[in-house]
Amino acid sequence: MKKLLLQTVSTHPDIIPIPEPAVLFTDFGDSALNFKLVFTLNDSFKASFPKSDIRFKIDKLFRENDITIPFPQRDIHIHNK
Repeated sequence: MKKLLLQTVSTHPDIIPIPEPAVLFTDFGDSALNFKLVFTLNDSFKASFPKSDIRFKIDKLFRENDITIPFPQRDIHIHNK
């Protein structure tokens, strides 16, 4: 998982290689493992664009590597009166 996350920032042209990007395992969540991907950008005023690119790449790499993200399951109960 860590390797895939780092791969997403390793080739992006807006990511500065020094300081080196890092992955932090921040917590255990409900049906989840929580990670934080830390990196430095060339231009923080345009951060939304590289962040979006990286999220799309994470989604693509996870799908290619059969890593699924669990989503909460909700049950709906309908009561007739």
